[in-house]
Amino acid sequence: MTPGSPLRRMLVASVIATGACLLAADLPDRLMAGAAMAAARPPVAGDWQGELNAGGRVLRVVLHVIQNDDGTWRGTIDSPDQAAIGIRLDRLTVSPDSLGFAHDGSDMAFSGRFNETGQDIVGAFKQAGTSFPLTLKKTAKAVIVRKPQEPQPPFPYVSQDITYTNPKAGIVLAGTLTTPSAGGPFPALILINGSGSQDRDCNLFGHKPFLLMADSLTRRGFAVLRVDDRGIGGSGGDAGTVTTPDSATDVAAGLAYLQSRPDIDRARIGLVGHSEGSLIGSMVAASTKAIAAFVMIGGPGLPGETILLKQGDVLNRMAGASSAEAEASHKLQQSLFAIVKSEADPEIAQAKLSAVLHVLMAKEGRSEDAKAGAAVEAQVRALSSPWYRYFLGYDPRPELAKVTCPVLALNGEKDLQVNAKDNLESISQTLKKAGNADVTVQTLPGLNHLLQTAGTGMPSEYGTLTETMAPAALESIGQWLTTRLGKTP
Repeated sequence: MTPGSPLRRMLVASVIATGACLLAADLPDRLMAGAAMAAARPPVAGDWQGELNAGGRVLRVVLHVIQNDDGTWRGTIDSPDQAAIGIRLDRLTVSPDSLGFAHDGSDMAFSGRFNETGQDIVGAFKQAGTSFPLTLKKTAKAVIVRKPQEPQPPFPYVSQDITYTNPKAGIVLAGTLTTPSAGGPFPALILINGSGSQDRDCNLFGHKPFLLMADSLTRRGFAVLRVDDRGIGGSGGDAGTVTTPDSATDVAAGLAYLQSRPDIDRARIGLVGHSEGSLIGSMVAASTKAIAAFVMIGGPGLPGETILLKQGDVLNRMAGASSAEAEASHKLQQSLFAIVKSEADPEIAQAKLSAVLHVLMAKEGRSEDAKAGAAVEAQVRALSSPWYRYFLGYDPRPELAKVTCPVLALNGEKDLQVNAKDNLESISQTLKKAGNADVTVQTLPGLNHLLQTAGTGMPSEYGTLTETMAPAALESIGQWLTTRLGKTP
């Protein structure tokens, strides 16, 4: 694909993750020797680190292996040089001679084999049909990527890991509740993640914005609940099938959990949603009078298709696309979105999407390019996923019009994913037209979609910035919530 081709501009960039499946010993007599050596080997659980030479670029890879109480295995992987931290693996298996793990969403896998000492795993890293050698070594000093604002203990408040059930979905959700160390009952807040599958800290590009926000707000006197998304961390459910309304039932279950606690003031519970989390929050706030305040951070105020087309146009322009290239990409997006919206059967939709993109591959002379083909199929799966199909056709304004509690909507001036001017105007107009008299709208100068002080605002910049969230943004949110919900008695 040429740098400016419409196909390249449509493909979603993958974050690094690996999977390993070690080969069994090929000689029977070596099995006994391997068993005898097992006692001298270091435990498999722990940290493993290596370097991946991918097309001339050296990337550090860190694997974190955890053994569950029932003997099964799970793990996460980091790519510090890409600021991709804590990526949850879909599968991790361990045998006396082998270890295997995989991440389906990024189409990556690793296969290898323990050496004789058990200190190394020698194998091959694969992505989209391309293989690279990779050796992972057991280490006690794995690379740690920690941003300067990341809160560190000891904390002047109580932090407890909790679980509760979403009876509608029949799943258990896991999170962390932080509360002031004295006083109460406390005003409380639920933090709501944006699109994609995140843990309770909203771990993105090495940043933990929800950990930072929870720390800031709890120090102000609020109880703060932050929760792993479905299928992530300690939460049950299937991350691959969840839609925005499904997530709203998870938040509603969190609300019921807070209402059941004697240390929480039921009359002072608010929601704080980031990006798609604002859509989720508006669904909950529209359905109950139990929400006393609602903060929308980078929240969409326009239909999903409008958001995505605008986002694509802006990002293409910022990336240096010519007018002709940007227009071709826009038309391609429109044609793909039309298929998703018009074809109810996901399998038929996938076939039609794949046909359009493979015709484009042929025009660009890439029909035999296995890497491009695999990337196209990954894009097709993403476009036809339940979440994408729902978001594409969703208009947030009817639900927003039902929200009667005080609302703070704020965006960064350099937000290239959810345009500040267009969306804040729509949110404000929708709420005020419906009769909501307490609506505050703020555009924060120089900040991006994550409320970081930004250079360009491009998503590629998020992980390179040391700032997790601008202090001015934390202050704006904290002051507004304190004014609306009051301080702890």
